[in-house]
Amino acid sequence: MTIPVVPVVHGINFKAGFGVAATGFTSLASFEEGFYGEGICFQTSGTRALPYYGERVDPGVVISLLIPGHVFPVVENPDEAENLYEKAIHAGFNSHFVSVCGDGIIRTPEKNIYHDFVIDNEPLTVPIFILRPSAGKVLKEVTQRFQQFHGVDWDESSQTDTYVEPVADNSNKPKPKVSVTD
Repeated sequence: MTIPVVPVVHGINFKAGFGVAATGFTSLASFEEGFYGEGICFQTSGTRALPYYGERVDPGVVISLLIPGHVFPVVENPDEAENLYEKAIHAGFNSHFVSVCGDGIIRTPEKNIYHDFVIDNEPLTVPIFILRPSAGKVLKEVTQRFQQFHGVDWDESSQTDTYVEPVADNSNKPKPKVSVTD
């Protein structure tokens, strides 16, 4: 039996990303109410994830390994009447998968196609790295160029990552080792 494992990225602020690296995505207070289903959204491209981290004061990118399981292929755009906005992962499936352009809209294949996954079962992913891109003029300019090229109208202020401190664990289980270097 072959089980696919997909490397994915999740744009986030660094403090919340550090929490994810330490304890998994359960450290986030809630699931995203995304265009392609409610859950944790991942991209297979750091470029596609730019709107999620590029204009943050303290940006972070969590690189994870994802087991997508039984995948539901999303073909509904968020502006269609029968879309998946804020809807649970389809019954009998482990994730939603969508191929989109940079603006997050499903279109006839173009030059820049990106792939997103949405999961609602946190153990399907294992964070392996947290990156801390240099916040500054260059990253913001690249993010803005990406958004302009793809027609993305992104309100970064609507993006919040609420980090929940881990509950004390007095068990004898091995603890994850996470270090941060500047």
